[in-house]
Amino acid sequence: MTFKFGYAKNVLGNMVKCSNGFEGITMLGRSEKLIGSVVLSAGLMVSASGKNVTMNAISTGKVVATMNDDVLLGHAKTAMNNSYSPYSKFKVGCALLTDGGKIYHGCNVENASYRATICAECVAFAKAVSEGERKFQAVSIVSSGGDFTYPCGICRQMMSEFNINIKVILESNGAVKTFALSELLPHSFNADQLDNNNKQLNPLNK
Repeated sequence: MTFKFGYAKNVLGNMVKCSNGFEGITMLGRSEKLIGSVVLSAGLMVSASGKNVTMNAISTGKVVATMNDDVLLGHAKTAMNNSYSPYSKFKVGCALLTDGGKIYHGCNVENASYRATICAECVAFAKAVSEGERKFQAVSIVSSGGDFTYPCGICRQMMSEFNINIKVILESNGAVKTFALSELLPHSFNADQLDNNNKQLNPLNK
């Protein structure tokens, strides 16, 4: 199977999106030029690091695309180039991967009124949600600081609204760290607490 920008066909001939915009025809045989992985609706998972591709039988169902960490970090670095940070000079880039394989970029946008500054992660999530996305599987974050750039508390809370176990990918001078968001935000505020509060305030429950 050779992948190029676009879509991927499974063995049944149906079109499914690849995680990083590749296209091709899957066959039970040789495969090449795929970075990342994609779950095909025929029930096969294809994964690769760039050369060797493996196919494993999985349960059929909803198509879920995944991506190599380095590829998603590359998208974050591209996003960082658009950072508007004239005050701190600290550029941040973020790339958000949806379950369907779409990638949304975000960069920090500063403001002379410092409180109006928006973090890169919040920009990426706002863009994705405004386009109707609700399910996310991974987010990568890089900065011009060179060190691992962990998301701030507000950004962690934003992420937890949609997936408390989203994969968080960080990079520093070629070294990569990954976390589940639940590791970075072990005691998040969530909708369950609001539901419990509303139940207590509801006079019908008294």
